[in-house]
Amino acid sequence: MSRRPLLLTLVLLFVAGTYGAGDFGTLAAGAGVSPPEPTPAVVTADAGETQARGYQRLVCESRNDRDRRCPANIQGDVRIVRELSSTRCREGRNWEWNRDGIRVWDGCRAEFEYRARSGWWGGSGGSWGGGSGNFRWERVTCQSRNNREDFCPANIGGDVRVARQLSDTECREGRNYSWNRQGVRVWGGCRAEFEYRPRRPGDDGFTGRYQRVTCQSRDGRESFCPANIGGDVRVLRQLSDTPCREGMNWTWSRDGVRVRGGCRAEFEYRPR
Repeated sequence: MSRRPLLLTLVLLFVAGTYGAGDFGTLAAGAGVSPPEPTPAVVTADAGETQARGYQRLVCESRNDRDRRCPANIQGDVRIVRELSSTRCREGRNWEWNRDGIRVWDGCRAEFEYRARSGWWGGSGGSWGGGSGNFRWERVTCQSRNNREDFCPANIGGDVRVARQLSDTECREGRNYSWNRQGVRVWGGCRAEFEYRPRRPGDDGFTGRYQRVTCQSRDGRESFCPANIGGDVRVLRQLSDTPCREGMNWTWSRDGVRVRGGCRAEFEYRPR
């Protein structure tokens, strides 16, 4: 048996350690050897300001358009802080998140910032809302039959994810399901059992009032509308003939709401 492939691989690994992964990727592609998949890493901000606010960073990369999952302990407020790919990363189109991490596909590569969970909901108290910590995650089944849209009421506090897939069509947040604090909405054949963190009766999770911002994509152009968002963003009043669907033609971060593709609406949100 020839030792040439083994010898070539060892040489390429030596080059990678000496000159960096970028040179290795170039040489390996020419030699027909697949470069190793990089391990996602949580990035610590140099100034310490990000972590002081309870935010952390994570690099997640879809190489060769492959699907990639990057584990993280996420509470919410996920956004892109640095684009690494020539392919534009758009939530719901080539990346999504839940409380267990970030998922990218179709060439999206970026550094993400997110608000980290600390134990249970409620931060340093170690339990949700500062209570005994014995709350349970709840579930709701929501099904889009014959591709029709359906809304399933639930008392949602956050952290919604697909717990059990019921349809052949894969349920992807922003593509065929979305949620707000009042329930889960499905369309396009998505049928699944969803798990979520419940709200306590009479508790919106903060002291104060919800606020509103109007954001409009005119002539299909993208528009960004600044707002001081803490979470729980939803379409309150539709202004356009084009339906506004989260992840498809509107997204949000803690800095505001972004619309495109003709979405025009009044949005309600929990302020920071």
